[in-house]
Amino acid sequence: MRRRIEDKRRKRMSAEDRRKAILETTVSFISQFGFWGFTIRDVAQAQNITEAGLLYYFKSKEQLLEETLKYADRTNQIAIAEHLGVEGVTGEVLQDGIAYHCALGLKAISTGTVETNADRPEMVRLYTLLESEALSKDHPVHKYFEQREINLLKEYTFAAKRDDVAYPERTALQVLSAMEGLQLRWLNGSQDVDFVGEWKALIDLLIPQTFSLRRFQPAITTTFQRPIANGSPSLTAVPSFSTTSAVAASSILPSVAMTTGATTTSPATGLATVTSSAE
Repeated sequence: MRRRIEDKRRKRMSAEDRRKAILETTVSFISQFGFWGFTIRDVAQAQNITEAGLLYYFKSKEQLLEETLKYADRTNQIAIAEHLGVEGVTGEVLQDGIAYHCALGLKAISTGTVETNADRPEMVRLYTLLESEALSKDHPVHKYFEQREINLLKEYTFAAKRDDVAYPERTALQVLSAMEGLQLRWLNGSQDVDFVGEWKALIDLLIPQTFSLRRFQPAITTTFQRPIANGSPSLTAVPSFSTTSAVAASSILPSVAMTTGATTTSPATGLATVTSSAE
C-alpha cells in the first residue's frame, strides 16, 4: 500500500505544470468552440480534476480566458522570434507596446510570422475566433483585442520604416489586413491554400523588392565614346557598376542623372572617353 501511495505522489503534477496544462487545454477548446462554446467543467474533466480544483488556479472563466491569451501571446512571440533568429525575446510586451525590437523589416517579419503560424493552426484558429467574438463590446476580451491591434500596427509601422516604404502606417495596415484575410481562407479549408506560398506572392505586391538609394548606394560609372575627328553627335553609353547586386544596378540605371566628367582621347582610335559618375 505504501508503495502504491508513493507512486501516485510521484506522478502528481506540480502547480506550474498543472497551470500550463490547463492553459493548453483551454487553447484547444477555444480554437474549436470559441469562448462561449465550452465551460469550466469541460476543461476540468479534460484535465481529470474537479471544477473546484481548476478554480484554485483560475478564479473564473473570464480570468482563464485572459490568462490563456497571455500564454498564447508569449508562446507565439517566442516561436516567431526563434524562427527569425532574434535573440532575447521573453514573450512579454514591452512598455512601448511592442513585443520585441530588431533590425528586420516588415517583409521579413510578416513572412516569418506566416511561416511560424503555418505550423500552429490551433493557435491561429484561437485568435481568429476570439477576434471575431470580441467585436462585441460586451465580450470579456474586447478591450484586449483593441489594444492588441494598436500594438501590432505600431510594431508593423516601425518595421515598415526599416523597409523604406513610402507610407509606413498605410503599409502596416495593408499587411496586417492581408495576413488576417489569407489566414481565414487557409483555416476555412474550402480551398487548397498554400498559406506560405500565397503570402510570399502577396507580400511582394505590398512591399516590392526595391533598393533604397539612402541605404544602398552603388557606384555607377557611365562611359561615353564618340569620334573626335568628325564631331559626330551620336554617343555610345557603356555603363559599369561597382555593386554586389546586378538587380540593384539594373533598377537604378533608368534614373541615372549624368554630369560632365573627365575626358580622355585615345591616340589609336581617335575616340574621346567621357566618364561620369552618378550617386
